[in-house]
Amino acid sequence: MRSVTGLFQTATDGVCGVDRTQRIVLWNRAAESLLGYEAGDVLGRHCFEIFCGTDERDRLVCRRGCPIFQMVSGTKPAPTQVLRVKRHNGDGLWLSVSTIAIPSQWNADVLLVHLFRDVSRLKTCEQAVHHLLADVVGTEPATGFDPAATRETPSSADRLTRREQEVLRLLAAGRSTKEIAHALFVSPSTVRNHVHNILAKLDAHSRLQAVTTALRFGLIS
Repeated sequence: MRSVTGLFQTATDGVCGVDRTQRIVLWNRAAESLLGYEAGDVLGRHCFEIFCGTDERDRLVCRRGCPIFQMVSGTKPAPTQVLRVKRHNGDGLWLSVSTIAIPSQWNADVLLVHLFRDVSRLKTCEQAVHHLLADVVGTEPATGFDPAATRETPSSADRLTRREQEVLRLLAAGRSTKEIAHALFVSPSTVRNHVHNILAKLDAHSRLQAVTTALRFGLIS
């Protein structure tokens, strides 16, 4: 059975998988493109050495034993964060970072995975709006904008049928449509219909996003 981490290799979001010592063991091509580090540059290094992420008040967030690492390691859901980081060339950018734990039965090497995307344009616009409002009404600029803020579990997620849950678990195992159809003794078109329903119920735009949402909220184990 292919590991669920295989799904992350082709993800459009940047992916950084770390082990129990916070050393990077997974780094996909989207991460290479976003931050400018090739996999060979980062594998085996601590995640906080690469990201060096800070918050809006320039406080260091990425560090050894950071709160997010502690929360996810203790099986608690972690909030999505917006962090300012630096690319390999020194340029700064803002990342929206979500973190999920990987069950040990799927991959014993990867403890948790950070999924991140560039939100620099949104952040710049948000800051400009807040400063404009501050000039107009004489208040301090607000902080805390998070374009990917943590949501409650999608309201329809608890209505996943038993068959949809089976399909979701097989998606998490990296199975293709044809392989899922063979495993469940149904047609590929039936599998595609189940996947369509799963994406709708989890408010997901891709199979990977559906799997990460399910993992994050404990919908599959």
